[in-house]
Amino acid sequence: MSSSAIASLRLTSFTRLSTQRNAKRFQEFFLTFAGFPSVIGALDGTFVSRASPGGKNAERFRCRKNYFALNVQTIVDSDLVIRNVVA
Repeated sequence: MSSSAIASLRLTSFTRLSTQRNAKRFQEFFLTFAGFPSVIGALDGTFVSRASPGGKNAERFRCRKNYFALNVQTIVDSDLVIRNVVA
């Protein structure tokens, strides 16, 4: 999935913690499930492969695995709802 495809989901698929009650529920889940106190989300990152953007700054997109990629970070809550994406 390209970064523009991920970004196009923003208005329909991403929500924010709307209440303190939700935050408390997420904390209770992570404490019960994994023993992590005061946690309201899980974070992970990955490289998303892409074609070389060309130009003089193209090498900035070459990852440590030696291919062109975007570094994407995502945060989800205990319901697996995406709360934040940085690409």
